[in-house]
Amino acid sequence: MTVYSVLKLSYMEGIAIADERETHYSVRTYDVAKKIHIMTPSSFVGFSGTVQYGLEIIDRTKELLEESEKPSFTQVRDNLKIAYQQVRREKFEDGVLSRYDITPKEFKLGKYDEKLRDLLVSAANNHEAFLVDMVFAGYDGEKEDFRLNRIVFPGLYIFQDKYASVGSGTDRSDLVIGDSLSVLHPRIRENIPPHLGARILVEATQQSWRNEGVGGTGQLV
Repeated sequence: MTVYSVLKLSYMEGIAIADERETHYSVRTYDVAKKIHIMTPSSFVGFSGTVQYGLEIIDRTKELLEESEKPSFTQVRDNLKIAYQQVRREKFEDGVLSRYDITPKEFKLGKYDEKLRDLLVSAANNHEAFLVDMVFAGYDGEKEDFRLNRIVFPGLYIFQDKYASVGSGTDRSDLVIGDSLSVLHPRIRENIPPHLGARILVEATQQSWRNEGVGGTGQLV
């Protein structure tokens, strides 16, 4: 899987880090994945989970935003949510429904064998089948604040206040970031120097390397 963490430095800016580990078929790993992507001059998104799905969601979002010359923070966030839901639905329809020769309309109406219906509903609600968690962050001009939003299965966004982590290394990363912030003076927590923020995230990522699916060089944005 991975670990991807974002830390709010001040009301104007934030910092993020992700490892580059990509796992294939649960047995082979490659340290080549780019998991943080710039969406606008003042916002970025990163993800954990299935790399191909995460990249497809980001590409789909950019397509949805093509007609917007200067998309706002809210526009990008809402279109990430739409793209997440679209890609998840397409993977379910292509990977599950087509296997049983059932159309999306038939699935929605539930007009087929009851045992099969239970199986398909369970598959549609299975997070492990669409393992993508995202954090979109950036300066929100409408709120005049640096904002963080997790976008998680089945396509919901959740506001995060100061920091957020997703991926298999989240438990270690959250612990390190939380402990590091707790010892800072409240005034410094509201305006964290970039070098200190980078040090906190690098240490959090290094601690996460003990978890399966985390590794490679960290990408810092």
